Amino acid sequence: MSDDQIDIHAELAELRKELDQLASDKPEVREHFESVAAQIERLLDEQAGEEPGATSDEQATLIERLSETARQFEEEHPTLSAVLGRMIDGLGQMGI
Repeated sequence: MSDDQIDIHAELAELRKELDQLASDKPEVREHFESVAAQIERLLDEQAGEEPGATSDEQATLIERLSETARQFEEEHPTLSAVLGRMIDGLGQMGI
């Protein structure tokens, strides 16, 4: 596992920690971030050769979704948005 992948796994752990603290009155926000986290984990598994690789279009779609999610929740959930921003940077460093 590369250092970039380790960093992204650490950010995923931080995202999950933040999600655990998210108010239970907003299940749709939590579900959205859980979905994003699952997509990132699948992408990391693909990069590690544990699953068939995503196409470049699928990777681009994921990055777009991550960016949109970070923008969408930036004001209301700045910590979650910051974690996503760091994950986007890490994925970029991996060439995704």
